[in-house]
Amino acid sequence: MVAALGTPSMGSRQPMQWHPIYGLQAAYAVMLVTKAPELLPAVTDDTLKVAQEAGSPQEKTLWLERGATNKEGIWYSPDGRPVLPPEWIRSMLKEAHGPTHC
Repeated sequence: MVAALGTPSMGSRQPMQWHPIYGLQAAYAVMLVTKAPELLPAVTDDTLKVAQEAGSPQEKTLWLERGATNKEGIWYSPDGRPVLPPEWIRSMLKEAHGPTHC
């Protein structure tokens, strides 16, 4: 990932050069290396069941009103995807969104 590109106006006295990979003109480039993000533990049917069972009666009523069904202890949305327990939403969205930023 290129974090910054230098130009002569930034104090570099070197002539601008064409960068073959990035297609940019720059006198220098700075690379930023970060450690890999920590991922959430793997989700199993058992962990999903426990988290869904911990949901409040109001949440389960809302799931039913929106067409969710309970098959073998796991709640599924009308399109067949498992219902995400409310306490998992923030961490899962953060994990899914994180890789989109360099």
